[in-house]
Amino acid sequence: MSYVTAAIIQNPETGRILICQKQPHGLHASCWEFPCGRTRENESVEDCLKRVCMDQLNLRPDQISLFSTVPYNGEINYFYLCPMPLNELVYMVDREHASIAWVSQEEMKNYHFCPADAAMLEKSDVKSIFEN
Repeated sequence: MSYVTAAIIQNPETGRILICQKQPHGLHASCWEFPCGRTRENESVEDCLKRVCMDQLNLRPDQISLFSTVPYNGEINYFYLCPMPLNELVYMVDREHASIAWVSQEEMKNYHFCPADAAMLEKSDVKSIFEN
């Protein structure tokens, strides 16, 4: 079975959450998502999350906590809260996506999310993300 990990990264100064827009080609082109990736052989979901954050964003989350799991298309998607100190966010560089946005809870409804991310947002108490 394949597993997908996604990082819910919050800016501690503004409370906004990072979302990323996929490239305009391929599966779910131009949809928005939380930074994510698939586990590699013999890789734990937590190690995958840390690798994805480093590979895609140049970030090293130290404290992670499981927020939600969502089955989608034969995969289990793990969504982790990843609080990042502001001094770490200044080094963030997106290496994979077409665009990024820091959004508030109210603004999230204005974005078209990939199906697994949309399913998580529908199922979970999104308000609790912004209260952390």
